[in-house]
Order: sequence, then C-alpha cells, then structure tokens
Amino acid sequence: MAVQLPTPEQVRAAAGEVGLSLTDADVESYIGLMKASVEAYNLVDRMPDCLPEVKYPRTPGRFPGAEENTHNAWYVKTSIAGADAGPLKGKKVAIKDNAMVAGVPMMNGNSILEGYVPEMDATVVTRLLDAGAEIVGKTHCESYCLSGSSHTGAKGPVHNPYKMGYSAGGSSSGSGVVVALGEADMALGGDQGGSIRIPACWCGVYGMKPTHGLVPYTGVMPIEVFLDHTGPMTASVADNALMLEVIAGVDGYDPRQYSPKVAPYREALGAGARGMKIALVKEGFRRPESEKAVDEKVRQGAEIFKGLGVIVEEVSIPMHLAGAAIWTPIGVEGIAETMMFGDGYGLSRQDLYVTSLIDKLHGWTLRANELSETAKLWTTFGVYVHKYHGALRKSLVIAQVTLSLLLLIGAGLFTKSLGNLRNLGPGFSPQNLVGFDIDPSYSGYNVARMKVFYPQLLGALSSIPGVQSSGLASMRILEDDEWDSGMTVEGFTPPTPDAHPEPFMNEISPNYFATLGVPIVNGRDFRPSDTREVNHHPEEPFGWNPAVVMINETFAKKYFAGRNPIGLHVGFGSDPGTPTDVEVIGVVKDIKYTNLRDEIPAQAYLPYIADRYIGGMVIYVRTIADPTLLMSSIRAKVRDLDSNIPISSMHTTEVQINNSLSSERMIASLSAVFGFLATLLAVIGLYGVMAYTVAQRTREVGIRMALGAAQGNVIWLVMREVLILVAVGVVAGVPASLALTKLVQSQLFGLTPHDPRTLTLATIALAFVACAAGYVPAWRASRLDPMKALRYE
Repeated sequence: MAVQLPTPEQVRAAAGEVGLSLTDADVESYIGLMKASVEAYNLVDRMPDCLPEVKYPRTPGRFPGAEENTHNAWYVKTSIAGADAGPLKGKKVAIKDNAMVAGVPMMNGNSILEGYVPEMDATVVTRLLDAGAEIVGKTHCESYCLSGSSHTGAKGPVHNPYKMGYSAGGSSSGSGVVVALGEADMALGGDQGGSIRIPACWCGVYGMKPTHGLVPYTGVMPIEVFLDHTGPMTASVADNALMLEVIAGVDGYDPRQYSPKVAPYREALGAGARGMKIALVKEGFRRPESEKAVDEKVRQGAEIFKGLGVIVEEVSIPMHLAGAAIWTPIGVEGIAETMMFGDGYGLSRQDLYVTSLIDKLHGWTLRANELSETAKLWTTFGVYVHKYHGALRKSLVIAQVTLSLLLLIGAGLFTKSLGNLRNLGPGFSPQNLVGFDIDPSYSGYNVARMKVFYPQLLGALSSIPGVQSSGLASMRILEDDEWDSGMTVEGFTPPTPDAHPEPFMNEISPNYFATLGVPIVNGRDFRPSDTREVNHHPEEPFGWNPAVVMINETFAKKYFAGRNPIGLHVGFGSDPGTPTDVEVIGVVKDIKYTNLRDEIPAQAYLPYIADRYIGGMVIYVRTIADPTLLMSSIRAKVRDLDSNIPISSMHTTEVQINNSLSSERMIASLSAVFGFLATLLAVIGLYGVMAYTVAQRTREVGIRMALGAAQGNVIWLVMREVLILVAVGVVAGVPASLALTKLVQSQLFGLTPHDPRTLTLATIALAFVACAAGYVPAWRASRLDPMKALRYE
C-alpha cells in the first residue's frame, strides 16, 4: 500500500496522538523532512514479496449450499490434488479457514476479511499436498478464532455432529465436525487457548495441540506469537500421528520455532504404554467450572492407563490455578497489538509477512462493529490496559518478583537443610575413619577359612603404624541399605500383631564399636569366644543363630522400657511361641544406619564369628593421622595376606557422607543459582519498567517541580509505584511459597517448610534489591531540570 505525503492537518493529528504540540513552522519542517522517508516506504512497497511457490494447480472452489453443508461446517469446498505418491495419498484433508490456501477464499470467520484470497499456501498446506493429500475444502471457524464455542462465525453457527442446535466447540469448530461426519479424513486446526482440544472433545475426534513451535505457523493468521499453535484433528490416533509427522519441523520462516525435535510418531503406536508416566494435576479437578461427571471420566481413563502398565500419579501444581490468569494479559494485549492494531502480524520479529493480508485488515476500525462480541470485548479491554495501566509490563514484573521470592525461599530452605544434615553427623566421629569392601569367597574361601582370615586381617591392619584400631561388619552403614529381621523380645507383648520388633541388623567383629568410636553404655562388647549357637529347627540348615546379641539404645528404650536388658533374651522370629534364647550382653549408643536423614531405628548386632554363612565384609580402620596417607599401606597388608583377594570401595567416611549428601548439595546449589538469576531478572525488569514510566511522565515531573515539589517528593512519587509492585509480588509470593514448599517437605531436614527465619530473610533481601533497582530511575527523576522537562514533549 503506497504511502502518501501527509497534509499539515494529518501531521498535527498524528502529533496530537502522542501529546505533541507543533507550531506551523514545525509542521512545515516535518513535512519536508518526511519526504525522504515516504519515498523509502514506497520503494520497499514496490519490491516483490518473494512468497513461497504455489506448487499444485487448483480452482477457487465453491461455497456449498445447505443441502451439502447440513451442519454449516464448510466455508469453501474445493479439490486440490497433491503429489502422486506419499504417506497421505488417498487422504481427504480439510483446512481451518484461518490458514492460507492460495487462490481459495479466506475470511477467518469474520466479514471484515470476507473477499480476501491469499496468494500463497501456508507451510502446513504445502506439506500436506507434498505428502499426497487432497485438500477438499476450508472449514468454518469462530470470528477471528476468539471463541471456544461455535456460534460467533459470520456465516452462522456450526452444529454439533451428533445433535443439531448444539455447540461443536471452537474455534476449530468446522474442522472437528467434518472429521466426525466422515466428510474428511483429517483436518487442520488451530489452538491458542483450547481451540483444537475443545472441538475435538465435543465432536468425538482426536485433536493434538503440538508443542509450541513444533509445527510451523507460517501462513496461518496469527493471534499472539507465544500462544499460536496449529495441529492435526483426525478420526484415529494413527492418522493423528501420521498427519503430525507430515506437518512438523522447521520451515525457516516461523519465529516461533527454536530447533524443534521431530520424531517418527507412528513408530510409537505399537510399542505399548508400559513404563510411561502420566501426571494427574490435582488442581485440575473439582474446579468451580468443571463437571463432576467429567472429572470422574478422566480418572476412569487414568485407571485404564494403569491397567496398560502406565505409571499414573497425582501431582500438585498450585500455579496451575493461576494458568488462566497468566494467559489473560498475554492473550488480551497480544490480540489488541498483534492481530488488531498490528493488522494480523504486529512488528519487530523475523517472519514471513503476507502484505496482502495486512492490507486487507488495515482500516478494520472503520468496520469494527462487524467484529464478534468476543473480539469487541477483548480488543476494547486490550486498548484500555495498554493505554491506562501498562498492565502486561507490570504484571510480568510482579510475576518475576513472585518467582524470585519462591526460588530464594527454596534456596534458603535447602541450604539450611544441608547445613543441618552436616551438623547432625552419624553419631560417631567420621574423621580419620576409612572403610573398604572385601569378599574372600570370590577367591575360593569357604566359611571356615574366612573365619580364620578375617581375624588375621584385622590384626595385620592394626599393626600398621598410624592405625589406632580396626573392625568389620557385614553391612556398610550410611549407604541407604539395610537388613532387618523379625524378633520376639522377652517380656514384651506387641500392642498389635503387626507391631512386633523388626530391628535393623548387622554382624560385626569385636572392636567394631571401638573403631567407630561408639561407646558401649551397658554390658560388654563381643569377644572372640562368642561362638556359641542356638538352633530351634535342627533339620533346617538356616536354623542356627548366634547365642548372644548387642542392641542399641533405641531398641532398649522401646522394647525393654523400665528394665535392664542385660541378661534378658530375644528370639529370632515373630510367630507366637518363638523361643527367646538369645542373650542380650551389651547396649551401645545410637548411631545412624541407612543415612543421615533417616531416624535412628532399633538395631541389633550379632557376632559374625558365630554365623555359619558369612561372606563379604566391610573393614573399618581408625587412623591417628590422615587416612588417605595410609590407604596404600592398607592395600599392601591385604596383598601380603592374599594377593588374590580384591579390594573395592575404599574411601573415608567423610567422603562417604559427602557423597550421600550429593543430591541435597546439588539441589541447594541449583536453587541458589536459579534464585540469583530470577532476582537479577526481576531487578532488571523493575528497573526497565520504572525507567520507562519515568520517561513517560517527564513532563508531569517537570510541572510538579516547577510548582515547588521537593526532590524527596519526586522520589516518593516513583518509589510508591515501586513499593506497590514489590508488595504485590511479595504478597503473592509468600502464600505461593507456603503452598509449594509443602511439596518439598520430605527433602528438608531439621526445619519446617514454613521456617520463619528463611521466609523473613528472603523477603527482606528481595525487597531491598528490588527497591534499590527502582530507586535509580526515581533518583534520576528527582534530578530533572524543570525547564527541560517542560519542553520534553
């Protein structure tokens, strides 16, 4: 569209739109200066558009009559034959009327666009034809695709395929209907807020809203670039996968595409679903707008998936409740700025701009009353928030503040939890303690030979200069592993049948506790002479048990409450009548068993020397100096006894504890990094919004200062808005953090998710840096020269 040189009246009117007051001399000067720019615009306008080639011949088609369009689903019927061969050969495909088909009319559901005939095919249309499909027509959609129902199109309502007079869902209403009626095998739909999924549900077909950017949107009328999707609507899952294979992938035009990953989707159809994971979002059910029967139907479907081997879990995503609210400012302002005032495309992005569509849409304000009620409402509201509130910018800043607070609180909680675990310790000193695994049975040793070898090994290790003591155990503690056994305790009656003692077990050597540094608080340690056994079932090879046992304090307090356990007895097994003939000879101080996080369980220790079925052991060595300096000497002693016996997993207990905390350390580090980055983005966003706001209000600030406003008043004028944004973000962030941190409660140790100190420090830190960012433009505003400010516009 050629650009004309403006008249003086047009220059004054344009200047008035932005608050400029021009003199006659200014107007004359501006017109002279604009001549070169007008010529540049017209030079560009005369350049060819370089649109993609139209590859397949076609006719414009025809508008079907009521007799062949019973449900008013078709806008145009045509027949465009694709390639002679391809995966879609023999498939009839319908195109939603927001997508361009060269030479075929397009109106996108609104009379303003009626009569427009595009000169190019949308990328997806070309791909369908390249795959051998036949395009059989274009289907009605809602007015500018701004409805989830099926009654706002300029050509009348689209009827449900199963019941006339009922909605088919929208905005891809016609596409759902023609597939459901069998008038097309496949159809193209579009989705910004449910416009494929809703009609697919209501028409009983399969609709796919692909991942954003997977399918190119080039040649489809945009609404908002971050919401635009186009995808398949088909009568079967197999056809859906087939159609998606054809249309997915980068086309080199669409700015929505960031190297999307495509796949042969049909290959997954016969592979079964076992092992897949499906999350049921708790917040998606029992909504005020949802129907109980629909909620139950979804859960029934989940049960069917479970039967197919799918892992179905309910998860909580509290922010899901804010999904519609988050969509609203993006959608409302995107509709107003991109589709309406941007003539379908907007500005400032790499894209294939179809200028014929832009020209057709330009000047729509002269026919604005022809818009649907939904389009009128959203356009009006978009103009309102843009003109009077700048809502999107401020909403994004508030969202950034909220997210930053969530991440900072999470970082604080995880870091504090990690510190609590480190400070807690395992119940003994991990310094100068080294452990390693050894299993002589791999080298041909039998039980009798191992019972000779292990004491020799402990003696040899204890003789190394710098070694204080050594001991062994069958279970390596702090490795997230355990061995438990049911027991009967003399004088203890379980309150319920399933409450019988079931302590964690370990077989150990004499001097094991001395090596770990765990005191014996009552009784004695095992001796090499503790080899006596008891047997309740002589006919069973595994019926033999050591005749003595040691227990920890937790076991003694829980099952021998008020009694001295020394000399009392326990029995292996929990069946009624189990003999209690294993004597308790010692009680040791509580220590951790599986990991630092778990509570200390009841524990029982047996002398390994009395077990008929010993195998590999973990050897612990307590050193006087740095144990890493003695590791080579320890290996040498083992080799001296038998060079064929392998050693594995030799490391200090400090390293073992650090490794056991690797997940906690990683979570704390990542949450701290993300918290810092989110806070930085919030600071930058807040600074940018306030700098822009100050620039917009320069003249107002100048007037206030000229009338005597002090610098402090000007600073407060700006900081008040900063404080409001920060306060709203914090007010939203604190309850959200309380809800979200409940989800990570199991990951925290020694504190609650509502830890007041962490909440307070995170809130103060975020508020301080955010206010500091807002103070910079406030300070600059207070330094303005009133006279210069008054001449700013």
